[in-house]
Amino acid sequence: MILENKGIITNDNYYQDREYISSSMVKQALQGSRKQFDYAMEQTLESESLLVGSAFHAMMLEPDVFEKDYAFEPAMDRRTKAGKEYILQWQEENKDVPYHIPGKYEEMLINMQDSLFSHPVYDKLVESVDVFETEVIKLFELEGQKCKAKIDFFNPKENYIVDIKTC
Repeated sequence: MILENKGIITNDNYYQDREYISSSMVKQALQGSRKQFDYAMEQTLESESLLVGSAFHAMMLEPDVFEKDYAFEPAMDRRTKAGKEYILQWQEENKDVPYHIPGKYEEMLINMQDSLFSHPVYDKLVESVDVFETEVIKLFELEGQKCKAKIDFFNPKENYIVDIKTC
């Protein structure tokens, strides 16, 4: 059964929410003991991998969000005095940008973007579509449990979803 969201789960609280079950939570539960699952659910899910994946989603599906919310930090040696000073200056200049992506990922993400943009199936499913929703959060009940899903790309006219992966 589909549940109305009404602002219950948002992009800001999606990963912190523990009332609704996500597929990631189910995977975590299947990988270990109850103690490991409980520990994992109490921990923040902020990680470099999550940052890079979220940045790639924004690059591909919400370029305006990417431009506003993400910036690549300079890839440089932070062990030197000059490197440390430069990074501090860069961080100060970019303090209004919420997410700073380590510079070592810039070339990789741009290459991934180029690869996906040049793929004919991506163009057919995403680029040439007029009506779509991106990063939409759906709530539903399954087997009596409250569940949530963040859908990368949804085409309501043709009724299909696209899930962007960075692996």
